[in-house]
Amino acid sequence: MTLVETIAAKKGAWKVEELSQLIGCSTTKIYNLVDARYIPHFRLGAMIRSSESRHLWM
Repeated sequence: MTLVETIAAKKGAWKVEELSQLIGCSTTKIYNLVDARYIPHFRLGAMIRSSESRHLWM
């Protein structure tokens, strides 16, 4: 499955761990990108999620 197909098939919000696997980097890198506001996201308490509709940054 291609990256575009994977993103299109995903239902719901992405977890940090899922994004790190998708992109091929560490969860620490994802947290750093979130802190730098490079990855659009929202927080649910202490959890960070990224909506499938916000993945134009990829």
